[in-house]
Amino acid sequence: MLVVDFGQNPLLTKSLDKFDWYIIPQVNPDGYEYSRNTDRLWRKTRSVNKTVSMWCTGVDANRNWGYRWGEAGINRSPCSNIYAGSHPYSEPEIAGLKDFFTWEVANPQIYVSLHSYGQLFLSPWGYTSQHTDNYLDQRNAAQEAVIAMRNKTGVSYNFGTISELMYPASGTSIDYMQHRGVPYIYGVELRPQDTAHSFQFHLPTHYIAPTGDEMLAALFAMGDHAVRIQRL
Repeated sequence: MLVVDFGQNPLLTKSLDKFDWYIIPQVNPDGYEYSRNTDRLWRKTRSVNKTVSMWCTGVDANRNWGYRWGEAGINRSPCSNIYAGSHPYSEPEIAGLKDFFTWEVANPQIYVSLHSYGQLFLSPWGYTSQHTDNYLDQRNAAQEAVIAMRNKTGVSYNFGTISELMYPASGTSIDYMQHRGVPYIYGVELRPQDTAHSFQFHLPTHYIAPTGDEMLAALFAMGDHAVRIQRL
């Protein structure tokens, strides 16, 4: 869509003229493949824990970042789904992604990490319940994004920090990017809502396209906000 609709879609064209987009479709390819072939609900990487327990595989990649690693909302057991690893950046996927952002992305303005599920728009911090110094601006940008999503598909997302709306979690990419100084950082829990009768992780395929449409609307809204506030 970004290539095909450039020059045809005014919102898309304006955004691509202003920003360089870096899209990483899958941060955890080995874990994703394992979830398709073996364990549908697998969430960790597939690294072998040689120094701790050879019987339990993988690390929670989104608790393996270096900022405030291992402080809150993690588990020291390699058998846990929220095992943070033996040390920060123990996973090559995360070490590589950190190096990419460090050396290849100049002056990043917006960082969004997509997850499922819950229909939540989450800002830092994860490791603490305290708000960031620029929380109000992050909230305003997120509210504009949430309105754009609702206008696009009629679906509502709730905004709050990771620790407020979900649970404490340290070593996340969201907290790392905040510490680095990126102005607008969000973890987005996509469809469906977290209810007793929702599809949860088994979202039917016909929801994929509208979920993408509403997320794209959110990105355009955040871009417009960043241009206006940061004077880009």
